[in-house]
Amino acid sequence: MKLFDSAFIKEISKHHPGMVSHFDDLHCRFKKALEGKSNPNFYVVPWETGLGKSTFIKSFLAEWKSEGFENGGSVLIALNTKAEIKEFAAGCGLEVQDYSVYTSDEKLNGLGRGSNNSPDARVLFTTHKMIRERLRKKKFNSAEEFYYKGQPRTLRIWDEAAVQAEPITIRLDDVVKLVGPVRPRYPEWIAGIEAFVAEARASEAGSVALVPTKFGTGKQFVYHEKAPPALSSEQQRIAKTLKAAAGCRLLVIDSGRYGKILVGAGAALPADLAPMFIFDASARVRDTYKLWGEKDGNVEILPPATRNFEGLTVNIWQAGCGIEVLEDANARSRLLRGVAKAIDAIPGQKSLVIGYKSRDLFDIERELLEGIAIPKDLRFRHWGRHYGTNEFADIQNLFVMGGFPQSQASYQASYLAASGIDISGSKGTEWLDFRRSELKHNLLQAVSRGNVRNGVDGGCGRCVVHLVMPANYNPDTLVRETFPGCTVEVWEPFGTVLKGQAKRVFDELQRIAETGEVETIAKAKVCATVEIATAARFGQVLATRGLGAALLAIGISQNNKHFVFNSPGPVSLGRMDNVVPICGLGATTDLSSFLSKAA
Repeated sequence: MKLFDSAFIKEISKHHPGMVSHFDDLHCRFKKALEGKSNPNFYVVPWETGLGKSTFIKSFLAEWKSEGFENGGSVLIALNTKAEIKEFAAGCGLEVQDYSVYTSDEKLNGLGRGSNNSPDARVLFTTHKMIRERLRKKKFNSAEEFYYKGQPRTLRIWDEAAVQAEPITIRLDDVVKLVGPVRPRYPEWIAGIEAFVAEARASEAGSVALVPTKFGTGKQFVYHEKAPPALSSEQQRIAKTLKAAAGCRLLVIDSGRYGKILVGAGAALPADLAPMFIFDASARVRDTYKLWGEKDGNVEILPPATRNFEGLTVNIWQAGCGIEVLEDANARSRLLRGVAKAIDAIPGQKSLVIGYKSRDLFDIERELLEGIAIPKDLRFRHWGRHYGTNEFADIQNLFVMGGFPQSQASYQASYLAASGIDISGSKGTEWLDFRRSELKHNLLQAVSRGNVRNGVDGGCGRCVVHLVMPANYNPDTLVRETFPGCTVEVWEPFGTVLKGQAKRVFDELQRIAETGEVETIAKAKVCATVEIATAARFGQVLATRGLGAALLAIGISQNNKHFVFNSPGPVSLGRMDNVVPICGLGATTDLSSFLSKAA
């Protein structure tokens, strides 16, 4: 089969000439896989959004079909959700007899040849979840449900992100929620639950807890709709997590206010699932595949197809916007008033808001709409659904609240699942670096829902993002690493007032900047100079609203241990409402007196 000459390739190559070599390389790799000649690796395809990933796969299948499925072979395509399958299958140029669908949805399974006839279909569509469930206790080569004519399928494609194993997080206080409704019918099973919880609670942080295998077998009351007792959706989630964790060794973490939590990884994808091609637009910024490859050595990251983000402007408001902030009525009101002000400043333009899904204590969509003075076309997407859609690709104004941060326990579990390290070798602190890569992943995916994805010739489409993120995440550096070439501006909806210790820190750093003698200075040294008693208190001072923005305005950024002077890249205070614009201030500008007067 020659390099296919589809209309898509001709058209996209006009806009992205740099992609031609990527198309050629991947076409050759797909061809070898169809023929069963690929090395047994997990090939990560790091093409960023809007560069033709989905259309490439569809076009390849269409060309393969048009040439009579030349060279034989068969295809398995795993998509993230069932909802994606019908549309994806329709775009591949396949006829009914060419494909089947294998999911938990019987109606969906009726597409194509039907799931009962999948062994005779050249192409089989399924979901990530189905593959994990079916391969939990067996190898891919023995999973006949994925076979084509009695043999494992040769070309295997995983669309969107993949992790080596599923992360497991079990909060012991949640487990006991099963006791009341289940005890009357299954007293022995509950006795085992209580004994397990008691032992885990008595364990020291850093120790290892073994989840009994009986939690994963025998009692199927949770999974049978007609079997009593009836459990709430939350209780079913807890029971299913226990089932997935059965037989696993988990790390004990003391989370403080939430008590003891067990973290670890479930069953890993079998090594013989390779060769498989994993298309992840976030692969450039995530540590997932590097960690996976370091352990098993069978992960190959292909040449990245990246963008220059010169057309992107990110306005950063350094403020808290997590669940705890949103559940505080006063803090939430201030946050949403600030976002509403920025939305009102761009009347007549469509905007997309990405934030948390509504809960009992707050409804971001309703409250924000009520706070906007000028009605406009406003769309919403909540965290967890911030990827895998082109629905908002024409929107040039995005308002992103946070970076979908998780708890320490969740990050530690995700790290263990990605790295595959032995649980006893964990230090319990690896989550810090891993968190940063996951924040970049979420930020890249969220912003890529908008017009950014529509750039040409390696650039990005024009897009303006208003980002709310706490100062302790170092959002300035985070944004620059995620979007190379973008413009970063400070956004302060209500102006800034620095007082007390925060003002002392600012004044000292400004004094050092004026000398021009150093490029960096340790935070510990500044802490001692301004006579703040402890590192913990110094961290609280650095999180003071407006301090980070004020430092950025005079060219001072920060990382975990240092302040960095005259950091590169365009930074301004062009989005500070209610104050005089001070874009382009140099390091010698006396900003402290100005800030003390800001409303």
